[in-house]
Amino acid sequence: MNRQRNRKRLFSSILCLSLALSGLTVPAGKVQAEDINEEKETEYASEPVEIYPWEAPTVKTMDFGTGNMIDPARPNNSKDAWKGCFVYYGSYDDKPVKYRVLDASTTDYSADGKTQTMLLDCDSILCDWKFDEDLEANVTGKKANDWSISDVKTSLNGTDFLDNEDVFTSVEKSAIAQSTKAGHALTTDSKTGVNVSGGTQGAFVNYIALDGEQIFLLDAEDVSNGAYGYSMAKEPAENRKKTGGSDNCWWLRSASIMEDFIVGFIYFDGDIYELGVDGNVPSVSPALNVKLSSVLFSSASISETGFAGKSSALNSESTAIGTTQDVVWKLTLKDEGKAVTLTEGRSVTKAGDGTITVPYTYTDGATADKEKVNQISVMITDKAYDAAKEADAQEAQILYYGALENIRNDRGEASTVAQAATGTGTFSIPSGLTGTMGEDYHVYLLAEHMNMDNSTDYASEPFEVEVKTPVDRTEVEVPSIEAPIAELPFAATEVSISGTNLLSKAMITWSKDGKTVSGNAELNTTYTASVTLTAADGYALIDASGVAADVILNGKTVDSSDITANVDGTITVILGDYTSVKRKLIEVTAPAVPVEFANYYTAENVLSARELSVPAKVTLEGITKPEIVDMEVEWLLANADPYDSTPGAANTFQWVLKESAYADYDKNNVVIDGTVTIQNKDYTPVSISGPDVEITYDGSHTLDVSKYFTIDANAGAPTYELLGTSTGTGTLNDTTLTMHTLGTFAIRVSTAMNGVYQESEHTLTITVNKAAAPANKPESAINTIYTNDTVEKVTLPEDWIWKTEDKTKALEVDKAVTATAIYNGADKGNYVTESVEISITRQVCTHIWDNGVVTKEPTTSEKGEKTYTCSVCKAVRTEEIPVKEGTPAKDETQAKDETPAKDETQAKDEAPTKDETSKEKTLPAVGTKVTSDDGKATYKITRSSLKNGTVTYAATTNKKASTIVIPDTVVVSGVTYQVTAVEKNAFANNKKLKTVTIGKNVTAIGAKAFYGCKNIKTLIIKSKKLTTKKIGSKAFSKTPKKMTVKVPKNKFKAYKKMLIKRGVDKKVKFKKF
Repeated sequence: MNRQRNRKRLFSSILCLSLALSGLTVPAGKVQAEDINEEKETEYASEPVEIYPWEAPTVKTMDFGTGNMIDPARPNNSKDAWKGCFVYYGSYDDKPVKYRVLDASTTDYSADGKTQTMLLDCDSILCDWKFDEDLEANVTGKKANDWSISDVKTSLNGTDFLDNEDVFTSVEKSAIAQSTKAGHALTTDSKTGVNVSGGTQGAFVNYIALDGEQIFLLDAEDVSNGAYGYSMAKEPAENRKKTGGSDNCWWLRSASIMEDFIVGFIYFDGDIYELGVDGNVPSVSPALNVKLSSVLFSSASISETGFAGKSSALNSESTAIGTTQDVVWKLTLKDEGKAVTLTEGRSVTKAGDGTITVPYTYTDGATADKEKVNQISVMITDKAYDAAKEADAQEAQILYYGALENIRNDRGEASTVAQAATGTGTFSIPSGLTGTMGEDYHVYLLAEHMNMDNSTDYASEPFEVEVKTPVDRTEVEVPSIEAPIAELPFAATEVSISGTNLLSKAMITWSKDGKTVSGNAELNTTYTASVTLTAADGYALIDASGVAADVILNGKTVDSSDITANVDGTITVILGDYTSVKRKLIEVTAPAVPVEFANYYTAENVLSARELSVPAKVTLEGITKPEIVDMEVEWLLANADPYDSTPGAANTFQWVLKESAYADYDKNNVVIDGTVTIQNKDYTPVSISGPDVEITYDGSHTLDVSKYFTIDANAGAPTYELLGTSTGTGTLNDTTLTMHTLGTFAIRVSTAMNGVYQESEHTLTITVNKAAAPANKPESAINTIYTNDTVEKVTLPEDWIWKTEDKTKALEVDKAVTATAIYNGADKGNYVTESVEISITRQVCTHIWDNGVVTKEPTTSEKGEKTYTCSVCKAVRTEEIPVKEGTPAKDETQAKDETPAKDETQAKDEAPTKDETSKEKTLPAVGTKVTSDDGKATYKITRSSLKNGTVTYAATTNKKASTIVIPDTVVVSGVTYQVTAVEKNAFANNKKLKTVTIGKNVTAIGAKAFYGCKNIKTLIIKSKKLTTKKIGSKAFSKTPKKMTVKVPKNKFKAYKKMLIKRGVDKKVKFKKF
């Protein structure tokens, strides 16, 4: 009994399994294997098994979007092969790649949860790549089996696959969505259709997240998802099998829970296994999501379904889009870089034989040949295509689809679409299509790249067209047209058209020289009248090739050159030329010229004078009222008299309207000329000015008086005169006043006539006051050398002398003596102070010793003595001469004992005087800085000598001094030296200096010696020994422009050039003395 029951149970199980695998169509539900006992014994049954029937739907061979695709069959058991739709996408090894459609429409992989995509899984194994080459994680904190940092992820989403133009075109790549799906624990809920087996859960704990990858590997949960057509059990499964690669095995992205370097893969038998990331057996079978918004059409596979494709010509014999139960598809993606429209100004026209000619123009942003437009497609739908909706949401159905044929380029030559971006092509409405275009059906053009295999196609947005009947010839009657009225607006004339297939009304337009005019018509101008004809609905005046219809105007054939085809489909026909009429002159008023010219003119330029460029006022005949306009005139001298250019003279001129000014008007016998008298501009006065001035005598006897006058640049030559009312005496030679005595000088300047400029004169006074004192006034105290024993021997500055009765006054050493110095220069009388009382102190003798005389010869036992005498004061001094050598030395004690003691008082009396015992004083060495005996300045010794010594002026000791005299000679310690140079920077940036005198012995001036002395008024150079090379750089830079420089008469030109080169401003006034 038991064996029989067991046999029945086995039979029932086999039957149940056979039924599930039979391929028979059964309704959805559950079946079970059961032991049916015909006796009254207990019966036994298996657990119920879910049965999932799946049948390929009947769909159109071509449709919008992906509406003809469905999700895959849920397998009944592991022996079921994968069943569902397939799509070709991209290529590998130059062949289109076939993908399984795991989910025809899903939002599971979109970051926003709204974007719809189609999940594709490659139907084969493509690449022999390892999951990770080096078994090591390349990112800290990651594992080698981490999909996010794996080598295979990088390769799939980089130049090896996604960015490889041999795998995906640019449009295909842009249509691949970024896939985002969060990680989670593997799903075990069979109600969702995903029930990952315990064995799989034990190996892989989590679903591996996707974070924006475009290409990825499936996860262990994906290949356990019945909704994707895969078995849920971890066991060999037919539906997971794929061919290709190494041993038909393919990687998953699932990481092992046990080992950091182990990942999942599908074994060749379809089971889920684990392997090290560097394993050589598994290969790559990629998955991806395609954005449904990028899919324009899906059509049945050309090679696998027998579908004729989309490239057949559309004509009267074309058949409608059929149906199929095949499940292999190719896609047409929308290419935003492509667009097609009708060529501007052309219409789609239908010939009598039904041939429709399409004038197309397409644009294409594609750069690769495998994406460029190669077909203009024609699509006929039952309803209007709505561009605002995605393809899957279209209500329209595609009825017919085909290609334009008989392609010609824009020159009318036979061509191809790829070569003719602008051209024409033809198609015909299929005979099976009835009804009215635009109502019962709609016709669209698409610019498309069409592939003849299963590769993806690319097309533009559909563009709807209207087919019109061409008008070959039309007869038009237009009533007579009036010429435009000059200076009135062009009439907006509407005419009635009686032509065939035309709108009944049209507007007259006017043009001049080919350009449309508006506003008022011009005088005596020829205008062209035209009328623009518009075809009635359903008709075209311009055919698809751009040729306008023939026109019969008022019974005469219009020349084709007088017919213009416009871009809006209308045609413009020239009706004829019409000339406006002339207006009459009523009155001419003389130009309003001035009574007196404002400018001077000559006979050569007076008639072209701007003051005569005034137009005449002309009154014109008006349509409603007269109008006054300006017209140019020409000028002549009345009666051909010569022009008198004398200022203030009057001349008579004749004016006449220029013939060119009234050429477009009717002269109407109006007087168009006349005469006017105009007085010339009178003589122009000139101005001379200058205030009375007061100045102080500056040491110069001469004065340039012209600088005190401001004379108009247009004035004639000036003449200067010294008037008798002057209180000072002197002579005036041209502009130079030589003063004999100071006082007030009255100067008058007169200017002569200068062309049109009047003569003029002006008088001013120049009062020259006495100066306070000569620049070289001596100091009130002098220390003089020992040799000067009387006043007259003491040297005074140049032009100063001692008062006669004081000359013989004796000078004693260290005792002050008062004497008077009197100024005796050539300009004496010109100073307030011309005498100075001076306290003179004679200094002690500094001694100049002779070579000395031996006054006692030394012996071997006694020292000798030598006596020196001062050559100046005759004072004497002595010095010991050592004992002669070889003399036996005395016993020191004996010598000391034998030396008689001197009385202290006697010793004091016998001590030599200061003069007698002082050592010889020598002259200062070269380079020594010394102060002059008068204390006014410091000097540097350049030659140390009693008779021929020289010094360089270094600096003044009075920093507030406004007057500086660099003397010819100076006394230092009683010795007289010549002053031959001025040291560099001696007076640099001295703002106190106003008057500087440089002595006659100066041969050199150092760099920047007077640099920046901005207030110098007078510079007097007595030396005749200076050269450019001996004056340092910028010695006189930044000195005033208004400075007066006085130089020796015979050095005037050379010194002027030299001083300017060394910084003196070119504008200073140079004077000779």
